[in-house]
Amino acid sequence: MEHAGLAGEEDLPAIWTSSPDRRLTEREIAVSTTAPPCELVSVQDYVTVILRPSVVQSSWTDIEAFGSDVRSELERRTAPACVVDLSPLNYMGSAIVALIVRVWKVVQARDGRMVVVCPNAAVLEVIRLAGLDKIWTVTPRLEDAQKKLGVKGSSASIPMVTTSPASPEAGGVPSSRIWYFTMGALTVLLALIVVLVIAARR
Repeated sequence: MEHAGLAGEEDLPAIWTSSPDRRLTEREIAVSTTAPPCELVSVQDYVTVILRPSVVQSSWTDIEAFGSDVRSELERRTAPACVVDLSPLNYMGSAIVALIVRVWKVVQARDGRMVVVCPNAAVLEVIRLAGLDKIWTVTPRLEDAQKKLGVKGSSASIPMVTTSPASPEAGGVPSSRIWYFTMGALTVLLALIVVLVIAARR
């Protein structure tokens, strides 16, 4: 029976399968009080997965549960069209990479299409360094993603599934450049391993 999480993740060191407990900026905290860290918007012709900065404060259990909800929604559809919207992010940890790969695998298994919206240069660099831009379609704007999928945006879209943000006051890790560099490097290594695992299973 396939593991509910990321394929091959049981072979990875624990630090590679969880997001760094990064402290949020004041602006990110303000956003997290009005919007959930993860949001699933399901309309007739496609699904949008929105990830916000406060997701880095969410527990792996919450992210795993959200991934299961997204998977269930995608599996209800034949050849699902999916947009993963990373436009709110200026940082991408390993748990976020794992979540997107999990979504991508479900879309691939059902002969669907996925487009990642990523306007932030730092987040895009992580994707590129990991070689994920070779297997994902990445675009800077939501409108471009919708065009690539051949779908139309809907002002009547209603969020169907959300997760609750973790408390920003929860014990964080000091914001040192060395720590960020280390976690960034581990994120890239995780993504590379994911690509190799996927390639080996083809």
